[in-house]
Amino acid sequence: MTNPWLALPTTAPYVLPAEHNKIERFNHAYPEPDYRIRLNVLPEPYIGNPQAKVVILSLNPGYDETDPDWHARPDFRSSLVANLRHEPQPYPFYPLNPAYSGSGIHKWWRSKLNDLIRDTSLPTIAHNVLCVEWFPYHSIKYKAIPKGISGGLLPSQTYAISLVTAAVDRGATLIAMRRYQDWAQQVPGLRAYDKVHHLRSPQSGHLSSNNLINYPGIVKALS
Repeated sequence: MTNPWLALPTTAPYVLPAEHNKIERFNHAYPEPDYRIRLNVLPEPYIGNPQAKVVILSLNPGYDETDPDWHARPDFRSSLVANLRHEPQPYPFYPLNPAYSGSGIHKWWRSKLNDLIRDTSLPTIAHNVLCVEWFPYHSIKYKAIPKGISGGLLPSQTYAISLVTAAVDRGATLIAMRRYQDWAQQVPGLRAYDKVHHLRSPQSGHLSSNNLINYPGIVKALS
């Protein structure tokens, strides 16, 4: 499937042309700040190497008040764009780049992946983990777009599903962090796939030795 993010505008609003009207209709219908889809920052539909050994199934990128400043910073923006285009970079999982240690996304992911980094290495995680979001745009809190507005899956979601489907086809290890039922409904064979690992507490999101069921299995998959 052709990567739809190649068509993302280079200036705000950062939304795919095919999805623009639907996102604007949603924001008009749900103007609450927590649910508003933020188009002043670049979407983050996935993070990492698309051929990664371990793939995290997540929900959507949050929104931090510092995001606009970081997304405007040239080096960080270059990493975001390279990631969207699946272009190689020193840290494919770019939030882990030490140069971005002051960003909200670095702090969030560093805390979630701390145990795995400790038990493997920072380069191992940066090159071998992919996170795919069910919904690609930023908001403080997630609210699903009603089908009356969306008409069904967005093109960007279809692409996200194709990335996970490809991961299953190549035998990657999956971690069901969030929205597993939606992923299972859309990804062929996912319910019967025997390499899906779950969290004891999905709300926390920590991929830690205490929270990941069969944590050693994840470490082994990364080695």
